[in-house]
Amino acid sequence: MKTTDTVLADSLQLIGIDEVSRITGLSKATIWRHNDDGIMPEGLKIGRSVRWRLRTGNPKTGIADWIEASCPHCGSLHDGGAE
Repeated sequence: MKTTDTVLADSLQLIGIDEVSRITGLSKATIWRHNDDGIMPEGLKIGRSVRWRLRTGNPKTGIADWIEASCPHCGSLHDGGAE
């Protein structure tokens, strides 16, 4: 069971493209394409960088939550089209 402090720390953690790629197994190009197409949680623009929230409790905003929810919207990628 997670403590309140752990949940808060996870919700504040931001990760870069390299970590998103490692966690998801997707290439950087695919991550950018999914981000631009709204298929995955949208990254946060911080200066010239983009970071993603690790966990928010919502698959629309947290990468780990999105993965645990079986990557909502990913099914549409395989309906008649190649990735």
